[in-house]
This record gives sequence, structure tokens and C-alpha cells, in this order.
Amino acid sequence: MLNAFKANASKEVKVKRRNVIKEVTLLCEEQTNLIDKQQFEADKKKTEVKARVMSVRPRDKRVGLHKSEISKFEIAEDKMMKINEMIVGRSTNKMCVSKKRSVFFEWRNAILQQRGFMYSIKNYIEKGLFHKGFMEIKEQSLVNRKERVI
Repeated sequence: MLNAFKANASKEVKVKRRNVIKEVTLLCEEQTNLIDKQQFEADKKKTEVKARVMSVRPRDKRVGLHKSEISKFEIAEDKMMKINEMIVGRSTNKMCVSKKRSVFFEWRNAILQQRGFMYSIKNYIEKGLFHKGFMEIKEQSLVNRKERVI
């Protein structure tokens, strides 16, 4: 009976874990697809801007405008990249975060702590109940053995 209980419990745990793994992999795939799509759109926009700059600028090598236009484009692109890195860095380092966002960060951390606490209590109680149940089964089997002997 104990082996049947263990087998059934382990099957349920395996099914739950597989479902969780499937959900996580689907979320990861969605995020990577979204990132790839955004990167593709950014590359497409970059090539469009470069093509527009190439079509607008004069191609006279004597005047030297050809070189200056490319450098202006590269300078503007570098500035945009630095600004994006700065904004993302502030957000990830929580350096300059709005009040609303900081409230949500702290709320999320509190919920994660509460959930971890509840899971630890659940595991402790579950382990105690399993131990108690197994001890009762053991005692009952000892009683049954004594009755058989008598």
C-alpha cells in the first residue's frame, strides 16, 4: 500500500513539474521571439535611416561633405545608443525609479517573501502529517502482527 501511495504521489509530482517546465519554456520562447522581433525591427529601421541619409547627402568628394554626413549619422547613432543604455541602466540598477514603480518593486518583493514563507510552512506541515500517518500505519501493522501471533 505504501509503494502504491508513493508511486501515485510521484506521478502527480512529475506531471505537475512537467507542466511547470512547459509553461516556463513557452514563456521563454515568447520572450525570445519578442526580443528577436524588436531587434529585427530596430535593424530594419537602422537600414532605412542609413539609406535615407545616403540618398540625401551629396557625393562630391572634393567638398568633403560625404565624410561629414556619415560622421554626423554615426554621432547621432552613438548618442542614441548611450541614452538607451543609460535609461536601461537606471531601470535595472533602480537608480532613478518613479514612485509608482518602486512601490510595485517592493510589493512584488513582499509577495515573494510571503509566498516563500507559506510554502515553507506547507512543506513543514505536510512532512509532519506524512510522518504521523506513516507512524500510525506502522503501529497498526505491529498490532495486526501481534493479533496473528496470538
